[in-house]
Amino acid sequence: MGSSVSIFGCGWLGVTLSQFLINEGYTVRGTVRSAAAQANLADKGIEAHHYDLGLGKIPKPLLDSDYWIFAIPFRRNLVVPDIYRQQCRHFAEEALSYRMPQKFIFTSSTLVYGSDNNWKKESSEEFLPDLRPQILKETETVFLDSFAEYAYIFRLAGLYGDGREVSGMRKKSTKSAGPINLISAVNASQAILYAIQHQLRHHIYNIVEPFHPDRKLLEFKNAGELPNSQIYKIVSSALFREESGLAFPSTIHLS
Repeated sequence: MGSSVSIFGCGWLGVTLSQFLINEGYTVRGTVRSAAAQANLADKGIEAHHYDLGLGKIPKPLLDSDYWIFAIPFRRNLVVPDIYRQQCRHFAEEALSYRMPQKFIFTSSTLVYGSDNNWKKESSEEFLPDLRPQILKETETVFLDSFAEYAYIFRLAGLYGDGREVSGMRKKSTKSAGPINLISAVNASQAILYAIQHQLRHHIYNIVEPFHPDRKLLEFKNAGELPNSQIYKIVSSALFREESGLAFPSTIHLS
């Protein structure tokens, strides 16, 4: 293959994606924020670099890659959430002062869609009830404007997989019952690999499995305590699935 991919924010999803890429013959470079994480990436055949968004310069070897995947998450503990958008804008400016990649993929989130009990697709009018979804949508715009025709936005649903099983989630949920949107790390990785290897017709895609289990049927520790009222959204990935031929099969087993 001879091509290279940089994953900015090579965490849990990035490691899974890297294995797909390495198996396809790509050289993979990834960023992490600790020495221990660097050693872990190196053990998996990934060229690891330290980089913390908003702190320090982007390591130049990362910008030499043909394809850039931006998977640095929008952390919930930011005191000023808009810092994320500002940092992403600075990242784009610094990176583009060096070169333009063949493709730039931002792993965004279905968080941009509000929960108003409707189906959501890429052309839906966003229902953004609070600050975080608005900032994430604005960050998407930053990347689309900066990288133009080379930019692709993948709105990922809730991720699960090895080490992050849906049935093993123990974070207390205060949301209501109703269908939820999920995507396995394997399915998400296959979608990104497809995007790298093929010409895409659009620039924004929902990456979601077509199976939308009811929250009450999953083994959240307080699932039985969830209110019966249903406030939800169902996000469709038909656009990407029909274009790519990927089915996004679910591996969720309901109890």
